[in-house]
Amino acid sequence: MKERYPRRYEIEGLGHWGISEGLIYTNWKVQDFDRERLQLPLAIGLDFGWEDPTAISVMRVDEEHKKLYICDEFYSQHQTLDLVAQWLKDHGYSKSVIMADAAEPRSIV
Repeated sequence: MKERYPRRYEIEGLGHWGISEGLIYTNWKVQDFDRERLQLPLAIGLDFGWEDPTAISVMRVDEEHKKLYICDEFYSQHQTLDLVAQWLKDHGYSKSVIMADAAEPRSIV
């Protein structure tokens, strides 16, 4: 398990905290960076929810080095469209292109 499934080994074998299965990304790390100086294209993803949380990820994309820099995020249940729009405005993203997914397409303007 240690060699073939290192993430699973860390959690199930060594007892470290985390989720061993169902992860989308496993090759990530937390590190400091100056997001004001990062001159890379902006990408914003939005998934509307109600019972499932509404999630927004704001990233800078370094295609050359195959890296994503998470600059901002929002994750919360029971958020109205007005509250989501206000969060985007308050954080300076109201004029940005946002890729959105919703069960109800009328949520996307």
